[in-house]
Amino acid sequence: RDLHSFPTRRSSDLSEAGKRLRAFVARLIKLRREFRSLRSSYFQHGRVEPWPRVRDIEWFDEKGKTMRPEDWQYGEGRLLCVRRAVRLEDERTEISLLLINNTGDLHAFELPPPTLSWVVRIDSAHPELQERDIEQPGIDVEGRSVYLLTAVVAAEQPHTLLHSEEESAPEPEPEQTVAEQTTQEQAVPEQVAEVIA
Repeated sequence: RDLHSFPTRRSSDLSEAGKRLRAFVARLIKLRREFRSLRSSYFQHGRVEPWPRVRDIEWFDEKGKTMRPEDWQYGEGRLLCVRRAVRLEDERTEISLLLINNTGDLHAFELPPPTLSWVVRIDSAHPELQERDIEQPGIDVEGRSVYLLTAVVAAEQPHTLLHSEEESAPEPEPEQTVAEQTTQEQAVPEQVAEVIA
């Protein structure tokens, strides 16, 4: 059967809640296309440093402190931040920060250093809110919700830095086969591969 012959749902057929959900998902798709730090062509290990003291991926607790290997063993942890960064072609660096509150209560998050001019792109507890700048060093995240923040800064170093494997940012232990790990390592883009070499 032709795919186009299947019935599709028109916007007029959706409930108000369905329309809001559809609009929210459309925003997420648009943001992922717009910001390169929300997608990656290689598996990030926190070895690449696109901006001083900011690695391509890093994990933090709600206090803005870097997650340690033992922190990943704390099974009751429900608050987490992940920051990703990518060097753009025009000598700028794009940084995104995802704040995750998987508890039922509101929690205060301290933003990890360095201090940046962040823009709130998504507040899943209030998806109807417009994007806005924040200047304060922390932000309250409601229960069962996430915040997405982004910042774009001018490059302060001529080249992307690369740390050794021993200096990689601590990350959760992935349950992967050797074949999966090999496939991911082969996906490292040419510019990063050249730095590694």
